[in-house]
Amino acid sequence: MKTFAALVLSIILLSCKTTTIAAVETENLERYGDCVENLTFKKKYFENISKVDSLMNVGASRLGKDKSLGFISTYTYVDWASMANYSRSYTGGAYEKDRKGWILWYDLKKCINIQFKK
Repeated sequence: MKTFAALVLSIILLSCKTTTIAAVETENLERYGDCVENLTFKKKYFENISKVDSLMNVGASRLGKDKSLGFISTYTYVDWASMANYSRSYTGGAYEKDRKGWILWYDLKKCINIQFKK
């Protein structure tokens, strides 16, 4: 009887683990160790950084850059004061400093399953 109970318990535990893994894959999360990374957030976050990178020297697309900066600033620091000039462009090394901070922020927070803010 003990063997049968142990077998049933093993099957239940294995099926629960399989269900958990399936749920994680459908939510577009990546697990490794204690780290749970939201791949959907990662993709959108880095798309916005890439958009800012590509629009840094393009004055005509300022709206797209501002929209991407707005998304990024929801989660981490953007030095809006450094862009308080006629062309609304970063001055000096402010962009490079901010960009390094954005990447560092993501590296530090990626394992906590970052969720989109509304």
